[in-house]
Amino acid sequence: FTPPIDSGEADPGYIRGYLPGVRENGGQYTHASVWLAMACFRLGMEGEGWAVLRAILPGGRDETVYRAEPYVLAADVYASPAHLGRGGWSCYPWAAGWFYRTALEELLGLKLRAGRLFLEPKLPEDWPGYAALWQTEQAVFSITISRGEEKKTLLDGKSVQEGIPLKEYRGEHTVTVVV
Repeated sequence: FTPPIDSGEADPGYIRGYLPGVRENGGQYTHASVWLAMACFRLGMEGEGWAVLRAILPGGRDETVYRAEPYVLAADVYASPAHLGRGGWSCYPWAAGWFYRTALEELLGLKLRAGRLFLEPKLPEDWPGYAALWQTEQAVFSITISRGEEKKTLLDGKSVQEGIPLKEYRGEHTVTVVV
């Protein structure tokens, strides 16, 4: 909210219990920020989605201001002038869980649906690609994502159209995706 709620006759509920610029009341509420990033990726705004994800990472923040662990995602970051940039509710698993899912499924495009692995990366323009491993109980898939002229997904050199049915494979396999 801009400006944060601190007066007025209307009662917006519990949110008014937070100081202006704290948590949902005008602070960076990490859940909402992650959902914004997810929406950006789904709308084809890859650069903007990546910028939002980067902005909420704790690494690189001034620890004397942030005052939360630099290795966990805080649920919120205060915008209140008295506490500007301070992290709140650190080690809050829900914000971190949504961040992980958004980075894995939307940015990197590794999606599991009905036992099939779909590779639908939405990379920012300045990313040339990436490499990853996807491991099941029976198989390991070495995945390489790169940019190219012709979009394609290859599993062991053969075209894949409807995802990779993971249970059907054993051993080591190579997956090449060109976006």
